[in-house]
Amino acid sequence: MNVDSAIKLLKEYIVSQYNNSKNSIRQNISRGHLRSLSTDIEDGIAGFLLDILPEGYLAYVDVSVQIDNKKHRPDILIVDAENNVRAFVEVKANMGYCRDATKELNKILLKHKEMTSKGKITCTLSSKVKNTINYSKEVEVFLVSFTSNNCSEKKHENNRRTSESKKIKYYCLFSGWYSENLENLDIMEFANIIRAIK
Repeated sequence: MNVDSAIKLLKEYIVSQYNNSKNSIRQNISRGHLRSLSTDIEDGIAGFLLDILPEGYLAYVDVSVQIDNKKHRPDILIVDAENNVRAFVEVKANMGYCRDATKELNKILLKHKEMTSKGKITCTLSSKVKNTINYSKEVEVFLVSFTSNNCSEKKHENNRRTSESKKIKYYCLFSGWYSENLENLDIMEFANIIRAIK
């Protein structure tokens, strides 16, 4: 699929999920805040990545990876047809709660280093199926915010600089909110980097 079509599909999916999050499950239940979109955004971005990559790639979303006595849950691992992880993508719906992403970046870096040290990692799916995949220092590491809203441009710039110093790529895919006013921001650059890693 071409990138423009994949972007359109991603936006439509998130707008739909956002609108669904406003619906009450019963007439006598009223929520003070909308249901979280974070898992929908992870799924949407994983689908977007698979839409722009050649056939044969897989996405593991929010799997459990046991490293010694620690359990890691990377948001998205993109795996090629030879069972090699090509990209590790941590996803934030927005950067609201971690406007200074230093702690989050350190956690990502720790996960990456520990998975790299193993070489082969076993991903446990929700169905309890376990898949072993190859993880090397060649894996591209990303911190992706779905929207730049809820965080100032200055803080995004600081996060970008901190990310670069840790060799993690930082992107804000869209500006605007999750409704129909999403505007492309870094999505094309992110797509181009992902397509280049194949």
